[in-house]
Amino acid sequence: MECTIGNVESVRQVDEGKTRGAAYDTAWVARVTDEMSKPVFPECVQWLLENQKSDGSWGSQITNYHDRLISTLSGILALKEIDRRQYEHYIQKGESYIWENIKKLEIDSCKLIGSELLLPSLMEQAESFNLDLPYHIRPYKREYHRKLEKVNDSLFYSPLTTLPFSLEFLGENVDVERLRNVQLSNGSVGNSPSATAFFLSHTRNVNAFNYLKMITSLTGDNSVMTVYPIEVFEYGWIMYNFMLAGLHFRKYTEICDFLVKHVGQSGVGPSAQSPLADVDDTAVVCKALYEMQYPVDVQVFDAYDSGDYFFTFNFELDPSVSANVHVLDFIRNC
Repeated sequence: MECTIGNVESVRQVDEGKTRGAAYDTAWVARVTDEMSKPVFPECVQWLLENQKSDGSWGSQITNYHDRLISTLSGILALKEIDRRQYEHYIQKGESYIWENIKKLEIDSCKLIGSELLLPSLMEQAESFNLDLPYHIRPYKREYHRKLEKVNDSLFYSPLTTLPFSLEFLGENVDVERLRNVQLSNGSVGNSPSATAFFLSHTRNVNAFNYLKMITSLTGDNSVMTVYPIEVFEYGWIMYNFMLAGLHFRKYTEICDFLVKHVGQSGVGPSAQSPLADVDDTAVVCKALYEMQYPVDVQVFDAYDSGDYFFTFNFELDPSVSANVHVLDFIRNC
């Protein structure tokens, strides 16, 4: 089956991979204030007020307790920091939700990126803000220390690791002098709005502000996406799954021409803006390129070979099953 899609270059310039907004990141952007302690992005504050669920939580429509708890923590911290008295009702509902559901993390099979760093950090911030939360329960405390034992602190501010994507976990321990090393050319930190908001709060950087200003205009409802841009991810994964379904498009060649430009010695990451590659995006893109008879070097996967499995990123705590499936799917057809 051969179909036609729009011009790939114009789509890439306009969207670069858009997703729905996320409460967690929207709350971090809401926390950015000016010299008068007024919110720089009041529209994000308003979104939080309009999107708290009836049970007191924030998060996606599909219940995932990691998402709901980390989003609710982020939401009540933002409202507390902006004006505790004005938003007391929202904060108390969020506190109640966390008391009632924090133990459900144990039954949740799906963690989020950076959960082991962000949950302990957010609980620590909440305690310093005197929020009423179950501090006798310390989710991921052990994993938090395991993660940081793997990484020398000199890499905390390196765009070549995954840590900048969750840079906000540093909280008050951030080294402001080293922050300038972590910003990407598009003004973001790790293409992460939450990390960029944290960065902006400490630096007042114009390029970071411009990135966030642009981000807030993309969803159409004043919420903020959790990552942007992701154009390599979007093209690679959509084409990969279309191919699995036996669908072929004339525009594949244009997409492949775009993708092949960004395959480096370590493969590709989710965006051309990011210097950090990963094995999952690399496997999917390489499979698509190979199917389209573009030259692909299988040795690109050597850097991810641990001996027993392929790791997705350096310093990860647990291997990804799906990433290894994608690597094997590519290799078995070479």
